[in-house]
This record gives sequence, structure tokens and C-alpha cells, in this order.
Amino acid sequence: MGRVTGVFDNPPSFPCTPPGVDILEGGKLTSNNVAGSSHDPLQSPAVASGAVSIPGGDTAGQDALHSAGVEGSEDSGARSKLPQPSQEEETLMCLLQHCICVSRPCEILEWCYHPKGSCKGPENWKEINNNCGGDRQSPVNIVTKTTQLDKRLTSFNLTGYKTLFDSTVKKNSHTVEVTLNPTATVSGGNLEDTYKPLQFHLHWGTNGVRGSDHTIDGEQYPMELHVVHIKQKYSNLTEAFQDQSGLAVFGFFLEESNSTNKNFDNLINVLRSIENKSGDVSIKNISASQFILPEENMTSYYRYNGSLTAPNCSESVIWTVFEKTIPLSKKQLEFFSSLKLDDGTPMVGTFRPPQLRSGRTVYRSSSPAVLASVVLLFISITTTFSLSHLC
Repeated sequence: MGRVTGVFDNPPSFPCTPPGVDILEGGKLTSNNVAGSSHDPLQSPAVASGAVSIPGGDTAGQDALHSAGVEGSEDSGARSKLPQPSQEEETLMCLLQHCICVSRPCEILEWCYHPKGSCKGPENWKEINNNCGGDRQSPVNIVTKTTQLDKRLTSFNLTGYKTLFDSTVKKNSHTVEVTLNPTATVSGGNLEDTYKPLQFHLHWGTNGVRGSDHTIDGEQYPMELHVVHIKQKYSNLTEAFQDQSGLAVFGFFLEESNSTNKNFDNLINVLRSIENKSGDVSIKNISASQFILPEENMTSYYRYNGSLTAPNCSESVIWTVFEKTIPLSKKQLEFFSSLKLDDGTPMVGTFRPPQLRSGRTVYRSSSPAVLASVVLLFISITTTFSLSHLC
């Protein structure tokens, strides 16, 4: 379970107004000056910048990215060791932690994939953030016969993806995430701008089956890997979330193979040290390219406008879902199902069910590989028709 924090430009809906705060039109927040107070916490430079540090977590912007697979740790006992917060401090914490005000103190909302205790499952994520009930949510079921050809969906230009670097693997209660080389870039593929990678994370099922976020014609793959990119011109996620194309996420399906994929050996080996707990571990001499498809196999893909697939569910994502799969052995796929939460619960089924397309069009690239299924269907129909006339 994870604490959810938000961005001031997209505040949560509160059943009651937090003490000392008015929620104004346009999503602007201001203090109504708590009686007897001379300090306005909402006017501090850190808050105004959207980069407020929260005890036990990361900055507000980083917590928002945790919705795509990153989570800060929280020391549940820390609060009892600190002085009790003032009314102003409690108000600020309430706003930053997307909580519901139930008199005092605030109740922090948590999200998870499988409801347990106070955490909210996928069907109730909109109670944590209104974005999750929007009409451009992800993932979706891609129905290939209804996709539209877009000849502008050409090949991508990747730079720095083969560069070796040292990084950090983070395991939290929602996913496994690897920080990527920030000097790499991607353009082309009808992306309107140049993007830089932030991290990749994984979604998986149980015992190496049915774990992808997206589905193709109703078929769910064992795993899905997401590479999260932000527009190169943006310095933080707060800016990106205000842009419907601020993020570009690449989705890769992972499928069972008879052979081991050695490119994932290093990742699996370092994860063994935190297999039964949340935490960070170093990983050395990796490249972004080793975890994704070869560049020449990235010409067959689907494209649509959507969102992050977990809270805050920001509808600021250009999705590229690749047709060709990344092979992993059965043993490698099953390893991820062996990971456990801090309480010993198996960490399985880390995916969101498909969301309604709500009139959105899913486009396909002009690569012959994407059209292969259509061609085969046409040949099959033609052959059947010809044979029927011979009888």
C-alpha cells in the first residue's frame, strides 16, 4: 500500500474544506489565514514550486510519478516521535497527501491492486484522485480490427539508449522500477517533441501468466514493461501533467520463451536481495536498450492518447504499445510472482483492468508486421471462398 500525494494544479476533491484553506475555482489553493496565525504555509517557496518534501516520502512531483510505478517509503512510527503538528502544518499535510478531512486528524488514502484494509483497489481509485474516473484512462483493450492506419507513425530515433550506466532498482508495494539514463532521448514516430526517459517499471500477474496492463483483442500477456518519458523541455512532472502529451510511455509485452533472456539476469539477481521487502538496490553496467526490443523491431506499434495506469492517473500520456514481444523464460516470468510485500503477502496481479476507450481512436503504424494479421485474414477468406466454389 502506498501514500498518494498530489500536485497543486490538480487538487483532490475534499468532502470538507481543510481548516485554514479555501479551494477556489480553477484549482487555485489559498489560505484563509487560520485565526491567531501569522504564517501562511501555502505561500512558502517550496509549496509554490510544487516541490515540497514530505516526511517519509519524496517530493510531490516524484510521488506523482510513483503512480506509474515509483513509491517512497514511509516510517509509520515517525509521527509519534515528532512534536504534534500545528493546525497550519496539519492542513498542509492534508493537502499534500490527498486525504479526506474527517474532523481532525486527516485520514490518508492509500491505493493498491488488491483491496485490503483501508487501501483502495482499481475500481475505487477515483476516490483518491478524480483523474482516475476520467474519459482518457489507461490501459485499454486494443481491438486490432478497429484500429486505424496512420502513415505518420514511422520509426523512432533513439539516442543514448545503448550507453552503459549504473543505476538503482526500487521495489515498493506496487512495482519494480529502474531509473534510466537522463541524457538519452527519443523522437520520431510522430511524437510532437523530443522526450527523455525517466524510468522503466513492470506489471505482472500470478505464476508468470496474465499480468499485462494492456490487452490485444482480449489477450492478456504475462508481463508488460513501461518506459516512462517526459518532454525534454520540462524540468519537472508538475509541468508535464499540465500537457496532454507531456509524457510518452512505451509499452512492451513480455512473453514466455523456451530460452532464458540474459539481458534480464542482472535485474533478477539484484532483486533477490530485496525479494521479501521494499527497498533500493544498486545495479551496474546496464543500458536502456537491453530491456526493450531491438530498435529495428520497434516499427510495429499502436498509438493512442491516455493516462498513467495507476494514481494519480494523469491524462497526459501519449501511449505507444509495441506489437512484437520481449521473450523471457518461464522461470524468469515466475520469479516476479515470487516477490513479496513487507507483510509477506505475495506481490502478484500488479495490473489495472482495461478502461473504456470512450470514443478514442487507436492508431496503428504502417509497418507490414502490424498488417500481417489483416493480410492473413484476407487470404483465409479468399481461400475459403474459392474452395466453396469447387464443391
